[in-house]
Amino acid sequence: MAKRLRVAVTGAGGEARWYMDAYKRCPESELVLIHDIDENKAKEQGEKLGVPWTTKFEDLLRADIDIVDVSTPNHLHAPQSIAAFVAGKHVLCQKPMAPTVADCDRMIRAAAAAGKQLGLYMGSLSSPFYYELREMIRAGFFGVISSVSSRGAHRGGYIAKDKGAWRGDKEKTGGGVFIQLAVHTINLFQWLLDDEITLAVGRSTNRLCRHSIGGDDLTHAVCEFKSGIYGTFESCYATEGGHFAIYGTKGSLMQTCGKTFLWGEEPWHGQIVSYTPRGGKETTELDPAELGRRQGPLYARYDQHAAFVRAVLEGKPAPVPGEVGRRDVAIIKAVYRAAEEGRVVRVSEIG
Repeated sequence: MAKRLRVAVTGAGGEARWYMDAYKRCPESELVLIHDIDENKAKEQGEKLGVPWTTKFEDLLRADIDIVDVSTPNHLHAPQSIAAFVAGKHVLCQKPMAPTVADCDRMIRAAAAAGKQLGLYMGSLSSPFYYELREMIRAGFFGVISSVSSRGAHRGGYIAKDKGAWRGDKEKTGGGVFIQLAVHTINLFQWLLDDEITLAVGRSTNRLCRHSIGGDDLTHAVCEFKSGIYGTFESCYATEGGHFAIYGTKGSLMQTCGKTFLWGEEPWHGQIVSYTPRGGKETTELDPAELGRRQGPLYARYDQHAAFVRAVLEGKPAPVPGEVGRRDVAIIKAVYRAAEEGRVVRVSEIG
């Protein structure tokens, strides 16, 4: 039987509760331990998945564990990852990598010293649709890309009663809504375009969530990519409604409210997207049921937990290595500095 890597997860009450079973579905891994400081959360997930659980982080550092999945609040990412590296483990860490660039650097150095892999979990890269979208961009379906745009928002901060949760602490999160939500599309657009953000301007405030959020509840940034593409990124903790869009000289795509709209001069018939031009500038709404049906068989291929496990087994770089996680945090910090100082900030200034 091929080697199976033994995985322990810390953070049973957050996002990890939705995907811990990915390690059980992966043929190359075995979920062997779940940790949370909240006994009820650890026990609930352990019993649900039929996996031992613990409230002691030190238990994750035992000799028979190969990978530690760090899915805890932002401020714990660096100390827990570094402890895992010192104990000889590989680490897959939730986004954002850490609250500060300095913390990211410490994590990268610890991984290098241990000779172990440091990877970032970016949920968007588990979606087969985005791999085809990347193919469409590379094939020239959209022509020359002019700009990209995204908005991530929910009313979590507005509805929250106080700053009791860690997300309400500016130091623990590394900011506020922008570092929590915009990190997704900042990472995704750079990957889709095979390009990097080099400078940023922005406006940032906390107007509606001062009772619950220590950092920003609304940030709007305009970033420039190395190629000259402009990107706008908005994040908000007081309203609902988001979007994701790409605009090119020959085509455009927008996702909003669970719908995907596509326009292009040329047809595209791929594994997931099937599109025939309707003439003029009229967009076509892609059938969500058909998109789901076509993506279904492909999810296992792109699952980021399984991909990290395979990278470790094959001695290959992590799908999203620590250096990329650090880059994304530096971009976010450039936006915050730009908003604070009222000027254009180059990402290279952040260190």
